[in-house]
Amino acid sequence: MNLTYDSTKLASPLDDPRRGLRGALSVTPTLALGHPNAVFIISQVKLSGYFDLNHLFAIDPGRSVVAARALAGLAEGAGEYSLPPDQRFYGGGSGTIRGYGYQKVGPTFPNDPQTPIGGTAITAGSLELRQRFGTNFGAAFFVDAGQVSASLKAVPGEFRVGFGAGIRYYTPIGPIRLDVAAPTRRGQYDDAFEIYIGLGQAF
Repeated sequence: MNLTYDSTKLASPLDDPRRGLRGALSVTPTLALGHPNAVFIISQVKLSGYFDLNHLFAIDPGRSVVAARALAGLAEGAGEYSLPPDQRFYGGGSGTIRGYGYQKVGPTFPNDPQTPIGGTAITAGSLELRQRFGTNFGAAFFVDAGQVSASLKAVPGEFRVGFGAGIRYYTPIGPIRLDVAAPTRRGQYDDAFEIYIGLGQAF
């Protein structure tokens, strides 16, 4: 079951949101056949909001926008190893916590610390300031945070924060995005920074 809400009034998800809210709720009951069989429910909530600063300052609409995102997901009825790998939650990368490598946030195998196990729960959030310059250029400054674990409870040792900045080039089909982010808590196998390139805003 999927429920969505969108008050940004944009025709395409690649367009640059300036105001409004987006929300999505998904609930997926699953029967996995194997030895043994597993029955579990995966639930996920995504929320994002956009506020145009022209409501507070004497600037043109759409030039300065504050954007925020929150994400929570939980798999109930199965543990990390009984849950199929493609159904587990992974953190790190443009979609969750920038500053860390793709799927590099969360538990790893004891004998292979660079390979993620995935978790049964994820929480993540982002705060971003988007500023336009001239006609086609812009910049963004952001902080991302989150964790992947066995529950939605905050685990200080698992929580990760990344920060960074990026440039935007606005085209008729959406902004081209180049972000550079660094981890605040760099692990043994984490790089000093990560680079992300995409079409459309991060959220």
